Amino acid sequence: SPGGADRIRASSPGAAGDSATGAGAAFFSTMGFTAGITVSSTYIRTLLESGDLDRARQFLGHPHQFTGTVVPGTHLGRTLGTPTANLEVSPELLLPPHGVYACRAWVREEVHLAVTNIGVRPTVRGQGLTIEPWLLDYNGDLYGKKITLELWHFLRGERRFPSLEALQAEIHRNASQTRAFFAAHSTPVSSETICRTKCCEKG
Repeated sequence: SPGGADRIRASSPGAAGDSATGAGAAFFSTMGFTAGITVSSTYIRTLLESGDLDRARQFLGHPHQFTGTVVPGTHLGRTLGTPTANLEVSPELLLPPHGVYACRAWVREEVHLAVTNIGVRPTVRGQGLTIEPWLLDYNGDLYGKKITLELWHFLRGERRFPSLEALQAEIHRNASQTRAFFAAHSTPVSSETICRTKCCEKG
């Protein structure tokens, strides 16, 4: 899998134990996914570990998501003209592979497109793992606020760039990719998508 991925655990709505039941099973059967594939939380974890968010979303019925609180960071994004929010999340949260993702970010009842980096920021020799969404077209102070991120599409793996200028150019390219992805994919915008499943935890 791309990057140094933490393990992921997810359960589909209506699932009990390690197999799909109820509405989830009916969905899988209708879509014809039962032939040759055991639909389980283990299988979904495998999809998420490999960065296959699109297929995982088909089985879950919604994008992989989690919530964090915005805390002070290094302000590098603001310097580059791409102000990111530094999310503090539970240490028990299971994350997808390191890389950049096309996301939707919920701040209370408002939703924004976002480019999110999950990783160790090798270009600036970052210390430890960070989760940094750049909320496109957002103006305002995010410190102390909670953001729920929906991870819709894996854009690229995390890598080291030769300069901050090269990093800045790539972030803007990823922003354009994010806008293009959501323009091509009709996605429901409703607060009902928030917290429909329990936050994924290790164990």
